[in-house]
Amino acid sequence: MILSTGRTYIFIHIPKTGGTSLALALEQRAMKDDILVGDTPKAQRRNKRNRSLKTAGRLWKHSRLTDLRGLLPDQQMQEMFVFTLIRNPWDRMVSYYYWLRDQSFDHPAVHLAGRLDFEAFVLHPKIQ
Repeated sequence: MILSTGRTYIFIHIPKTGGTSLALALEQRAMKDDILVGDTPKAQRRNKRNRSLKTAGRLWKHSRLTDLRGLLPDQQMQEMFVFTLIRNPWDRMVSYYYWLRDQSFDHPAVHLAGRLDFEAFVLHPKIQ
């Protein structure tokens, strides 16, 4: 997630859509007061300054626009150009499945991806 008051935009990072690549490109032109949240190098370096920020929801890499309420006055927030990346749903699911197979944290989707082939994973009721 990137909020740039100087360039008047907010980038919302939807998981498994190529958002990290876009964040890396955007952060090369980041202004000093831009809020960068994520796992890119510049976002990691700015992580400490984000701790004092007050928001309506969780401030993290995949924050939703509604989570960001409180960072700016409502009128200023409405004037921002807000954008994201989307991905073909099938490609996104393939990416999600293979990403899950590399994870080791305790989550139902991680366990399902670890024991099911892709077709069974996609058709599983907990995934659908």
